[in-house]
Amino acid sequence: MSLDRVLQRWGYAKRRLRVTLARWRGARIATGAGLDQGVRLLTPSACTLGAGSMLYQQVQVMVTPGGQFQLGARSHLAPWGYLLIEDQCLQIGEQVAIGPFCSVFCVSNVPTLTQAMATVKHKAGVTIGNNVFIGSQCVILPGTLIEDDVCVAANSVVQGRLERGWLYAGSPAVKKKPLAGGPA
Repeated sequence: MSLDRVLQRWGYAKRRLRVTLARWRGARIATGAGLDQGVRLLTPSACTLGAGSMLYQQVQVMVTPGGQFQLGARSHLAPWGYLLIEDQCLQIGEQVAIGPFCSVFCVSNVPTLTQAMATVKHKAGVTIGNNVFIGSQCVILPGTLIEDDVCVAANSVVQGRLERGWLYAGSPAVKKKPLAGGPA
């Protein structure tokens, strides 16, 4: 057996061990789902991963008791993703691809002149539908709803509702063009 094959098998064994440990700590992880090296689940019992889903290396899932993180079947978050959920809900549908260095915030600070900005927070859940692609380095803000069949271009800042069948881009993200087979 080649050295490459041995190392590949060792990598699979380590991934299975990470999944087993997360399940032991209360995470609900379906068959074929995986956790790559460096993945951090702050409260594993608040996390659900669907069949064939994957959190790649260094993804941070910052959910506290009372919050909930759900990743649908065959979805993945690329390396270095950051999910600040706290006691809110982040629901990601099936067949969703989220690029590297993306951040999803269910909690953020609020600019104000009357109070310390570090203490005033806006909290709202985030929902991402099925068959969604989010390019690298995007920021998704509290209260966002991304419907099914949406593409978000890299480096976009998303807040509010993104309608089905469109490509969005920019800061803030706006409709750019319908996806092939989508609305005219």
